Amino acid sequence: MKIFFSFFTLISSVFLLSAQNPTQDLVKYSAEYPDENFIILEKTTKTIIDVVDGELEVREEVFEEHFFLTSDAAYMADHSISYSSFFSGIESISASSLIPNKNKYKKLKVEKFTEQDELSGSIFHDDVKSTNFIFPSVQKGAKTVLSYTKKLNEPRFLGGEYFISYAPVLKQEFIIETAPDVELGISSFNLEGSSVKFTKTEERNKVVYRWSSDKATKPKFESNAPHISYYSPHVVPFIKSYSANGKKKNLLRNVDDLFDWYNSFMKEVNLKKDNEEMRALVDSLVAGAKDDLEKVKRVFYWTQDNIKYVAFEDGLGGFIPRQADAVIEKRYGDCKDMASCITKMLDYADVPAYITWIGSDDIPYKYAEVPTPVADNHMIAAYEHEGKFYFLDATGQYTPFGMPTGFIQGKEGLVRTSENEYKIVEVPVVAAAVNSFVDSVKLKIDGSELVGNAVTKLGGYYKINVTYRVNSKTNREKEKYYKSYLAKGNNKFLIKDSSLTEENLTDRDQPLRVSYDFGIRDYVRQNDDEIYVNLNLINWFQGDDKIEEDRIAPFRYKFKSTQLLYAELEIPEGYEVTYLPESVVLTEDLFTFKNTYSVEGNKVVLQQEGLLDFIQLKKENFASWNKFLKDINDARFQSIVFTKK
Repeated sequence: MKIFFSFFTLISSVFLLSAQNPTQDLVKYSAEYPDENFIILEKTTKTIIDVVDGELEVREEVFEEHFFLTSDAAYMADHSISYSSFFSGIESISASSLIPNKNKYKKLKVEKFTEQDELSGSIFHDDVKSTNFIFPSVQKGAKTVLSYTKKLNEPRFLGGEYFISYAPVLKQEFIIETAPDVELGISSFNLEGSSVKFTKTEERNKVVYRWSSDKATKPKFESNAPHISYYSPHVVPFIKSYSANGKKKNLLRNVDDLFDWYNSFMKEVNLKKDNEEMRALVDSLVAGAKDDLEKVKRVFYWTQDNIKYVAFEDGLGGFIPRQADAVIEKRYGDCKDMASCITKMLDYADVPAYITWIGSDDIPYKYAEVPTPVADNHMIAAYEHEGKFYFLDATGQYTPFGMPTGFIQGKEGLVRTSENEYKIVEVPVVAAAVNSFVDSVKLKIDGSELVGNAVTKLGGYYKINVTYRVNSKTNREKEKYYKSYLAKGNNKFLIKDSSLTEENLTDRDQPLRVSYDFGIRDYVRQNDDEIYVNLNLINWFQGDDKIEEDRIAPFRYKFKSTQLLYAELEIPEGYEVTYLPESVVLTEDLFTFKNTYSVEGNKVVLQQEGLLDFIQLKKENFASWNKFLKDINDARFQSIVFTKK
């Protein structure tokens, strides 16, 4: 790897060393950004796309200059640049610190660069590497300057640009320079209302696309926010086609081209006609199945139970599924391998199932908007029955048949319906009624303690999430978790020893049922001849869910949901009900809440229902959501009053 200064970096460095005063810079930027540890003075990314010897050649030139406002920013001295050793590589790099030295900066070059594998904790093997180095003597008032060039070996992985960063950016440019015979596609997101300006010009027989932004502020942390791609200004360029030697070569003009490229990876997958062991396994699984739907369900559940998920992202190995018989033999694989396993096993069962490319909910794009590998990051299997698609994602170990994994709800799947055909099918969002939290509670007053028995039923994603937390745990570990998860009333809630039981924890097709005895000490209030009890035992909607007026990001939950509480309290002997809170009904298009009180014989009954019919709220819904929370809280603090007869 070459280590040198580009001409652009050299000119910039000379200007920085000669024309700026460290003391003046620190005073100026500290006044403008008093709450920041550092700022980004300049960030420029230039992508050069050319045709060389009939082939595309793509390079990215990156320049960054940081200024450190406090000594706390010294942690930024360690730096790394990640890349895929298969699809890209660092061709050149230079880095320096500019240290305050009276009225000028003293330049200290980085002399040592090391390369290492970057293995994620969730990935067993991948091809991601990084170039690592340390900026010398980083301190308050110092600058760092970094310049490097990266070559892209696969032009379909053209990088995009976000006009937002982890620190304020004073000046940012994203430039794409192409040969005239390169057709570029550009998808822009969230640029309206931003400071980003765009120009397209022709310079020296080159087409130049330029996006620039000045003084972009750092986004603040906002809870319940989706991935920044949903709301941050950014552009995603892609190469549609190019001409070489008088011939036009298509790359990513549309979804057809993307599918053709993906499809080329599938040509050698699962071509083996027969595997006796695999056929015997499938025959044993589907024996006695009443129909094809039952066969699919059995194969799907077997894959969940027997193939351990292990991620692989190694060059084209991140795109090509492994042979199903090898996956079954080893009993582990990644999402692609599980999809390969399911589709091939169903092929042995004479049931057609399809490899499907899909993106997680971190990716907001539709394939028509961004017909590139940026649009997806996951692979599953799909099965069509009577016009309905079933999405089979065995990476979700406890997901029941007929439900998608939570992170692909609402996403488009690119379904390979035959060797050369596809469909784009949208994964449905699971209805709120399926994701249910139902609590039935019978209560008595024992002095100042509220005691009772509860039966909690969890369905859909509620159950899936809890199953991940408690499956294979000891009883003591389960009780500790449930004490927190099922807490009622106040922090003195306690599940009685050995009273907790579970049903259907590992039965995917049934809701989880948890029953237990509990007590809440110091919950009942008494004043002379009156007793006060608040039956609103569960705070379904937390105070943190209130949306700030200046919020930028959409407000997101993981899934739609229904919450139900049935609570009955025995009227204490010798007392009567003298105050019963009014019933409350709050109804909006996307969320509802009902609180209904009644007296039935010697019991007071509260029936409570909450419905969240959204995953993501947009800004126009924020005000009604906040009012909804306020009205709920007003209702929650109402108590029943018993008076001695």
